[in-house]
Amino acid sequence: MISRAIIIRRLELVAAALLVAVGSLAAWAIAPFTITPTTTVRAAGQIVRAPFAERIIIGDSRIEFAEPVENALLIGYAGATTREMERMVHLTCSLSDAPMVIALGINDTIPQMTDLAASQASIERAIAACGAERVAISGIWLPDPQVEPLGNIYDLETLARLDALLEQVALENGAAFVPAPAALSGHTFDGAHFTPGVSRDYTATLLAGLADRGA
Repeated sequence: MISRAIIIRRLELVAAALLVAVGSLAAWAIAPFTITPTTTVRAAGQIVRAPFAERIIIGDSRIEFAEPVENALLIGYAGATTREMERMVHLTCSLSDAPMVIALGINDTIPQMTDLAASQASIERAIAACGAERVAISGIWLPDPQVEPLGNIYDLETLARLDALLEQVALENGAAFVPAPAALSGHTFDGAHFTPGVSRDYTATLLAGLADRGA
């Protein structure tokens, strides 16, 4: 008869193996964007939660720093572009049938990060992988160019072009589009990241965009 201690030890080894597997999957999903231990552990936790999520938002630091929302999984990484989050989008869609908002793009408008053709292709692949019937694409909420230190690092002309491109891609591929407000003022504390009230409005607006996506 196998002793209780041996059974416990085997279960511990299985759990450790599963942890390593999930961690490796998480590291793959967010590479080459970032594979720091802290970020990888957070990604692993999000991967584990994805199958149970009712609604999902995938974005950048504006989502990473947002307040938790009931019955929604928020997946965001500071500095992320559409291209850098593509693996995470595809993996999340493979693990969950929940409707999803993709709220990316502002970091694509930093001049050294700009490649509009690649951004377009990334969003098109995301819609195809997840299924247009459950995807909404968000327009890009404006930064505040007058507020330091981040407000002036984005190219507003590129932002306008990418925002129009995101709407075009969404509509041509059967996804929903969630337009950004036309004008904002005093909405950030550093030029890019929203004040608490605006941040809550941001996530509420994104999730409202899933109204016809099965949410």
